[in-house]
Amino acid sequence: MTDERTRNLLGWLGKIVTVRLANDAQGSTQTLRRGYLPSTASGKGGDMPVYLMGCAPVGSAYTGRVVSAMRRQDRGEDKLIVAPVGRELYEPWIRAAVAELEDVEKARFFCLYEKSCGIIPYRVRDGRLEYLALYQSGSGTWSFPKGHMEWGEGEIETAHREVSEEIGVELDIPREFRCEISYAVHNRRCKKKVVLYAVPFDGEVTLREGEIGAAKWLPRGEIQKLFGHRELRGIFNRLEKLVGADAGKA
Repeated sequence: MTDERTRNLLGWLGKIVTVRLANDAQGSTQTLRRGYLPSTASGKGGDMPVYLMGCAPVGSAYTGRVVSAMRRQDRGEDKLIVAPVGRELYEPWIRAAVAELEDVEKARFFCLYEKSCGIIPYRVRDGRLEYLALYQSGSGTWSFPKGHMEWGEGEIETAHREVSEEIGVELDIPREFRCEISYAVHNRRCKKKVVLYAVPFDGEVTLREGEIGAAKWLPRGEIQKLFGHRELRGIFNRLEKLVGADAGKA
């Protein structure tokens, strides 16, 4: 259960705010600038500290969007990370930037935007496509092999790493079939994007112990019921046309 303090912190995500820049340049880098929200804007007794990321402010104030809220578990401190409106910044990049100024080993980042990458493993059996679904033990949900991007990775690199870790297979990942699924998480405060590449596969898997509870090959109808993402219908239609006109028929 989320406590009131954390709910209040999450409430900043996505808000447009005007940040006052710190009077001196000490503690700023080319990536980050220090600032604050005055107590009247933050609704608190004191100023809310802010990092401006990816901004080139002119003057003493900058208006942007809150893309992350950081909590230092060891100090009980909260800070906001503000970026230009329309720019998507993900945790690995935010964490790496903040690490230039302070220790983030014990920091937790709540981010407006999340991004995972992985694959849609498929095979043709009896004239129809089947897809490999994994049961995620931690969340109690089904998904394709995927995971969060890490600092310095591209989409393909993340997909390679996650496939190797989750099902123990090294695969060539074609770039021709790329798709995205988007949905809201954390009580609809955060926006999750999942990038998937379709990969033909019909081999044995070794599941990551403790995280992946089961793996099943399933037709599209059962996958759609398990996953619940509306975008899957169009994705499966595209893939079935690519593989063969009759591949998706039962």
